[in-house]
Amino acid sequence: MDQLGRSTQDLLHQVDTLREREIAFRILDLGVDSATPAGYPVLTVIAAVAEMPDPDGPQGAPVDGPGGAEFPAPLAKPVREM
Repeated sequence: MDQLGRSTQDLLHQVDTLREREIAFRILDLGVDSATPAGYPVLTVIAAVAEMPDPDGPQGAPVDGPGGAEFPAPLAKPVREM
């Protein structure tokens, strides 16, 4: 979906263009269908979230913890079994 539109407004314009031609936009793995009453508002929210900048930047999440500290090693066994 990121590749379809440059912004939320652009994506919704393209979906509206498809709708005028009686073509529904569907996101199969999420079950979103622009032809349903709930699908278009859900598509709007998903597009807005996709447009938000990544807080970790283009490189992704840091490998180490905050301030460069390493995360503690996981425990070998659970602290308490139930």
